Amino acid sequence: GLDTVNTVPDATLDAFRDHGVAQSKLDTGIEEAVLVMVTLRKLGFDFNRVGEQLQQEGLKLFDEAFEKLLQLTA
Repeated sequence: GLDTVNTVPDATLDAFRDHGVAQSKLDTGIEEAVLVMVTLRKLGFDFNRVGEQLQQEGLKLFDEAFEKLLQLTA
């Protein structure tokens, strides 16, 4: 999104460089996204549990990358 910052693992950045296209998507397809989320919830998808898991995994990856950076400067 406009004026946002995101960190990504090197492999993700490399994949984006290979075949990604930068474009704003935060304000498009909202109705379709709502329908997908409603359907997933009806199927038993737990957004809170998955969000928590993704946050924990993301923090772990960020910590690992930060530790590597600190080792480079030591």
